[in-house]
Amino acid sequence: MSAAIFRVFFLNLSEFKIDEARIFDQIISFYENPALVQRGIPSSLGTYNFPLFSYFMIVLGFFSKNPLTLNFLIALINASLVPVFFITSRRFFSRNVAIIASLFIAFSPWAILFSRKIWAQDLIFLLLVPLFYSLNSFFIRRKTEDIFWVFLLLTLLAQLHGSGIFLALSVIITILILRRKVSYYRISLGIITGLISAIPFLIFQLTSNPICPDCIALLNYQSSLKFFDASAFIRPFQALNMLGFGFVLGFDYLEFVKFFPIQILRYFFAISMLIFVAGVLRIIKGEREHLYLLLLVLIIPFLYFLTRTKAYMHYYIILLPFIAIIYASGVEFLYKFSKNYFFKAFIISVLLFFLGTNILFEITFNQFLLHKKLIEGDYGAIFSQTEEWVRNETEQYSRRNDYSKIRSIGYVSLIPPLIHKNLGKYFMEQGNFEDAISEYEKALILLDQRDDEVKQNLISLYYKTGRAEKAEKVEKSQL
Repeated sequence: MSAAIFRVFFLNLSEFKIDEARIFDQIISFYENPALVQRGIPSSLGTYNFPLFSYFMIVLGFFSKNPLTLNFLIALINASLVPVFFITSRRFFSRNVAIIASLFIAFSPWAILFSRKIWAQDLIFLLLVPLFYSLNSFFIRRKTEDIFWVFLLLTLLAQLHGSGIFLALSVIITILILRRKVSYYRISLGIITGLISAIPFLIFQLTSNPICPDCIALLNYQSSLKFFDASAFIRPFQALNMLGFGFVLGFDYLEFVKFFPIQILRYFFAISMLIFVAGVLRIIKGEREHLYLLLLVLIIPFLYFLTRTKAYMHYYIILLPFIAIIYASGVEFLYKFSKNYFFKAFIISVLLFFLGTNILFEITFNQFLLHKKLIEGDYGAIFSQTEEWVRNETEQYSRRNDYSKIRSIGYVSLIPPLIHKNLGKYFMEQGNFEDAISEYEKALILLDQRDDEVKQNLISLYYKTGRAEKAEKVEKSQL
């Protein structure tokens, strides 16, 4: 229940930007004209994503074509995975460690942020929790047969989001460092099985002209100017608290800190690093079978740094279960081995303060979102604001059978001039010339007669519908 409070509720405040809109549009397009989806939406690298997340969302779209309901389903999945994570952790760690780690994940502002919207990172936990179980079974219980599940899930995670590739590399390096015996047959079988969902994507790359367009896009990205980002080594330790939210809030960050003292709390979280150090010492000195946790947390940031990957927090969510266990182990270690009653009380107080500030942050953050509605940072507009904009521009078509598609076009376009321009194009392709003319006329007014594509299409439609005089007027305005 604690995990659901900030995930399942207040969904009207969730993010809904271009990526979420594109996925929603892909779902609607699939159900209108079912066809095999070969690529996901474009990524920040200039390549297209694997279609695995699209497949997940198409399945969820069977239950609802409403974006808010889809957000709810994703949030419900993530909220349900927290108790599953507890049960999984309990099989390999003490009850106290499992409880504390689960509470860290339940109330982590970053874990909450990436668990309630239509975005690939928001379904990472669906694969990450079973992977966490398989990794523990392989490294701690030494069940070598589970290496099949490890590489099957790693292959799927790599398709869901690029951070899965870095996790896969770090697991391979960890296996080599710890000199664990593996079955190459089982590894191969796991990878091949996991690649089944990537077959449509691979076929598209091999049959395109030029061949493998996403390979070309990736090479272009690699040749672009990039910088080493030292914050790669800081991000893992921000994953359990609210530090680093400046990027999310952007220009509104300074206003937000008037309501919530993030600047002061950063000193407390710096001190809480001692808990992580205690967890590390516990692993090194007494629980060497848990060493793989520490290696993963160290190797992945190092790989991000070497590849000059920008240290966005959503790349580090994939480390959350491992970091949470190390921190929880540190709390138990300090409490269990201290003979001083006051020190034990201090450790419990630090833990409660840590969790309490995260809860208070979430309350304040939601109130701030409700007040601002549009954040001048990466967060952008809250869903209810986006929904209001789109509804105002498309409500006249609400009784049409294709209103879901019309609405999805509105979400992708977002601003009124583009909404009307893209709706004009859609109606024109459907042969609905009257509505196309109406939408293009609205777009032309909002764009101050400055869009040549809109003008050309409008001229063409005027001639097709016998309105030569209007077409000539638009032609003269171009001269």
